[in-house]
Amino acid sequence: PMHVAGFVLFACTAALCVQRNLAQSVSVLPSDTSTFALSTSKSNFSFTSKKSTYSLSSDSSLSFQFDATQMGQECMSDVTPEEGNFTRGTVFTFPSSIHITNDNALAKIEFSVALLFGTSSDFPKNSQITSAWVQFESSDDKSDPLTIEIRGELVSSPSDIFISNSTQGSEFNVTSRLLRSTRETVIWQPSAWTKGSFQNTPNISSLIQEIISQPLWQPGNAIVLLLNRSQSDRSTATRSARGPRSTPYFASLNVIAFVAPSPS
Repeated sequence: PMHVAGFVLFACTAALCVQRNLAQSVSVLPSDTSTFALSTSKSNFSFTSKKSTYSLSSDSSLSFQFDATQMGQECMSDVTPEEGNFTRGTVFTFPSSIHITNDNALAKIEFSVALLFGTSSDFPKNSQITSAWVQFESSDDKSDPLTIEIRGELVSSPSDIFISNSTQGSEFNVTSRLLRSTRETVIWQPSAWTKGSFQNTPNISSLIQEIISQPLWQPGNAIVLLLNRSQSDRSTATRSARGPRSTPYFASLNVIAFVAPSPS
């Protein structure tokens, strides 16, 4: 369990749980779509979910946690044969480590990272995002100063990153998404990382709000986040997180949203 801003997020294996603060809890066996309806003397609330984990507070704030379902890290540098058998634009989708923003061993090779949270971002369309962040698990000890830019892909229904039955994606399938990125950018200057520690981005609620406020965005559509070294950062500093080859839970998106209750 994870405690966040007064809410408790439950990752239920046998059931999908909703926790009502100081009131009631409802537990339903998971299905493709489950609908929950909660009612109190002050308000009524109903919500349709697709296996996401969330909790509801007495002030109609919802707390969600979504695991990334796809990722890609694209090589942005020219690579010599001695450094690797790949080229600029190659996208790796099943690495042991996510390199933010270059390879530990090959510091000259810069990467751009995309994280896709697919078909689980099913909070209501009228949500007001009050807080959001991504959590990683560090795979190495790193402390050099680094400045990262975080953006979102500003499309209502993003395409997949990976190619079926492959550990690589289409060439330039990460950096091409920067051409249609959010107007908002969040700057991240991570502190020192120690191997095995959990590390959070800053608040990226402005990015999530911009994405879900698109007219054609619908609950259940995927959300893609993009991470790159800031153009003002001329260092070779990096951070490394566990990737999908080492854990299925390589990144989680945590969102706290306010949802106006339905009329009683």
